[in-house]
Amino acid sequence: TALAYLGYGLKGIVGNIMPHYNNNKKFTYVHIPKCAGNTIKSMLGITGHDHTGIYNHYNDEHFKFAFVRNPWDRFISAYEYFKGGGWKNMNPDEDLDLDYCNRVNQFSSLKEFAKSLEWIDWLHFKPQFNFITIDNTKDCLDFIGRVENLDNDLCYVCKQIGVVYKDLVHINKTKNKNHHYKSYYDDELKEIVGSVYAKDIEYLKYKFE
Repeated sequence: TALAYLGYGLKGIVGNIMPHYNNNKKFTYVHIPKCAGNTIKSMLGITGHDHTGIYNHYNDEHFKFAFVRNPWDRFISAYEYFKGGGWKNMNPDEDLDLDYCNRVNQFSSLKEFAKSLEWIDWLHFKPQFNFITIDNTKDCLDFIGRVENLDNDLCYVCKQIGVVYKDLVHINKTKNKNHHYKSYYDDELKEIVGSVYAKDIEYLKYKFE
């Protein structure tokens, strides 16, 4: 399934080396799903879709960056995204998005879905550590911003690459997620998600808070 979604990403390559690879401004942006990527791309003038990691785009001459998110929060955002229908008609690969949505909705509850662990290999649930490292080498990026500090961190990125910072307009925000992520969890669910994202939690120093 992840390979199929990678094919969806490659459809965005038109008239450029890669959609998130800018030789003129010398930057490489690693778009991790459910980490405010469409908002960031809009700010930076990036088109197309590419969810491959830094291992595909490493360039010593580029300012290389990504944005990450609290893993417990990101899990809920991805779940609600598919529970609510995904991109629907805006998705260039609607059939694949619909497949994920149908699979999520086969489960009677969030906990049942989480306990199934069938989502571990889905692109939107893939650990963030996998996107930002090469063979577990942790110093591949020049900057890792956080969704929790999006305005300040994106402003910093813009200064580094010579892009004028504007007021943020949040794009593709998960509509069904109306409460703080903690309200979705009990101890068992917290442990399941925390175990899957143990590397993210350790490396990115996130806590359940």
